[in-house]
Amino acid sequence: MKKTIYYILSILILMLVTVSCNDSEMELNKGNTPLALSVSNTEAHLDVASPDKEAVAYNWTSGTNYGTDASISYVFQMDIAGNGFKAGIKEDLGKNIRIRTFTVEELNTLLLETFGKPVGTKVSLEARVIATVHSQTPVMDTTEVVRISVTPYKPLTKTLYLIGDATPNSWDAGKATAMAVNTGEVGGFLWTGKLTQGKFKFITTLGQFAPSYNKGTSDTKLYFRESFDDPYDEQFEITEGGTYRVLLNVLNLTISIQKLSSSLYTQLWMLGDATPGGWDNNAEAAMSVDPLDPFVFHYNGTLKVGDFKIATETGTFDCKFYRPTISNAPVTETDVELSTSPDNKWRVTEAGDYKIRLDIGNLKIQIKLFVPYTQLWMIGDATPNGWNDAAPNPMTKDATNPYIFTYEGALNVGEFKIPTAVGTNWSCDYFMPAVAGEGVESTHMTFVEKGGPDRKWKITIAGNYKVVINQFYETISITKQ
Repeated sequence: MKKTIYYILSILILMLVTVSCNDSEMELNKGNTPLALSVSNTEAHLDVASPDKEAVAYNWTSGTNYGTDASISYVFQMDIAGNGFKAGIKEDLGKNIRIRTFTVEELNTLLLETFGKPVGTKVSLEARVIATVHSQTPVMDTTEVVRISVTPYKPLTKTLYLIGDATPNSWDAGKATAMAVNTGEVGGFLWTGKLTQGKFKFITTLGQFAPSYNKGTSDTKLYFRESFDDPYDEQFEITEGGTYRVLLNVLNLTISIQKLSSSLYTQLWMLGDATPGGWDNNAEAAMSVDPLDPFVFHYNGTLKVGDFKIATETGTFDCKFYRPTISNAPVTETDVELSTSPDNKWRVTEAGDYKIRLDIGNLKIQIKLFVPYTQLWMIGDATPNGWNDAAPNPMTKDATNPYIFTYEGALNVGEFKIPTAVGTNWSCDYFMPAVAGEGVESTHMTFVEKGGPDRKWKITIAGNYKVVINQFYETISITKQ
């Protein structure tokens, strides 16, 4: 029996020694391959139409740690040829990365902004990798220099704004109307909203009338006006006011201006384990249509920790959804796409009451955890204190529900709105009616950020009133006592 136990122990010890030796050999045997850098192509072609395409890739061997068990880390350097790596970029890539790729847009931006090279001029770049063996006495090794040539292009604008007397903010360049980037289309922008009779064009930068994109040879063509030195300043013309969708592409200089009779959808639903109905597609949470804009949908309600997307139909998963353009999107992600796949969703990481505003015309969304105001007021010539911005009439917060505020007292014939701050010289956010001039029949109010449209409720009969609002659900009740 003792011999058997001794034999088994001997076998186990031998196995442990063998494993230990093999592990040591794996750690010690890093090989003797010299550190070397290679590049995918020495002439990198940059195409403005393919910003996300790989322009160039650098790869390097692991190098040797000279028989030690020490790790090796790598630093990648790139600079203008002949500059001796005195400037340029220097990136510490750590111990496991042995490749550095550049997309077309990334390399082009590097040439223009970091190296300050002019558009259309061929540039020679040098790169090298420095390896450090982290042994007791660190040892460094450097690859041979690898050289490529590349020519930068003029990048496309990433921002675009409508400006003109047909647009919401007329010819004020500082408040021009922003367009949304048309995700997935290089150079594409879109906007949906109300245009009036008049003219308009597009500017690339707030506050600056040039560069601009103007009307080209037809209503479907754009013309790029780079500076005021160019006398060509034709504009697009709207002859009939209404809701329009504007789609354009600054790469191929095309534009489509379409008058819309109605929104693509009249109802949408929230679906996901973050919503009250979970993944039950027969219990989806309905979104409400904005009373002023049929392309805007709202959801004011509770969300749990989890995911959600926005359905265009109920009772089925086989429909199009409004989704984020990336997977596991945080609630701060504002870009939206309408698609059947991939199955991207927004991820809620903090449970609470949220206000969501989805603009399907411009494919944008705002998802905000709601923090209630602790004090609200009524201001206007309908109220006892009139238009006194420093001392409007306070509303009383409900003792059990922080969202509800009430005013009980006299109201004159006149108008009022609900400010969220006092003494700001009118520079604050407001709760206002959806339509200017609404009276006691009003049941809905809208939140308007400072600088937005100015709408007010109207009292036509003086008397004592009870006004009750819910700032979360944005409801209002105006009752004559």
